[in-house]
Amino acid sequence: MSGSISLIVLAVVALAGQVLGRHDATFKSFGSTSGECSRYLNNDGNGECNIHCVGVIGHAWNETLAKFTQNYAGYFVPDPQDDCYQNRTERCLLQVDNAIPVYDKCTRASKLGQCYADQYGQLNAIQPQYVPMTDLQYTRVFLQCAAILGLSNNDLNAMVQQGAYNTPAGACLLRCTLIRMGLYTDDAGIDVALATRQCGLYNATSDIAQCQAKVQAEECDKCKRTTRIAKECLNMHYNVRNVGDSYGLELYGVDTCYSSCSFFYCYYYACPYLSYYNTNYAGSSSYSGSSNSLTFAG
Repeated sequence: MSGSISLIVLAVVALAGQVLGRHDATFKSFGSTSGECSRYLNNDGNGECNIHCVGVIGHAWNETLAKFTQNYAGYFVPDPQDDCYQNRTERCLLQVDNAIPVYDKCTRASKLGQCYADQYGQLNAIQPQYVPMTDLQYTRVFLQCAAILGLSNNDLNAMVQQGAYNTPAGACLLRCTLIRMGLYTDDAGIDVALATRQCGLYNATSDIAQCQAKVQAEECDKCKRTTRIAKECLNMHYNVRNVGDSYGLELYGVDTCYSSCSFFYCYYYACPYLSYYNTNYAGSSSYSGSSNSLTFAG
């Protein structure tokens, strides 16, 4: 009888996991987020600030620059026969950027959002999209995984000094963090589409799906398998560093927008969800995490 109860409990837990999403990951559609914003703003959904609210809640808005991140485009489906939608969208975004001051965030969001609606593609209001974690959420998951795995300060210091890829504890920490972020499973590997929404673009050295299948066939150790996929297939940057009296995790795609910049892809490329304090559109940017003091400069 106890065995039957255990099976029932496991089935309920599995079903709950399917309903609630992947561990700590959050998925929201444009429509559901828009409904939230209507309640917060107490209107019918057509107010000047509603699109700004959608971007903020969906973590697809850079409040400092008053621009959408690359993830806002995920709400829209381009026409496969349209080869010019990106160029048209870019021109529209540049016109709005030049015409409306940064402090007028609601108007900018409304007009920038209209560029996507008019030029980029058809709005898919019901398709849930992965909501990238903020730096606070991201750091919490990382530190929780360190606690779950029973890692000591010595373990974390070894990652700082030797490189997180080069320690056994670092391999298991990466696996736990990616699983809890909803970006990785042992069976399927890294979900590249979701990882790109969270961590930015990747400069993969080969076909990612083929590479992941190869590593999964070769590597039995689950922790080593995770790091091999991250490093060999996605060329993912991964490290641990000291942040005051605590630790921070560096995890992002290394194919940044410095060398090839499309207007609506330049403002969000790295984990965690970063605040940007200085941007040069020509290709030199400085980025600073708003709560964990991680700094990246290019």
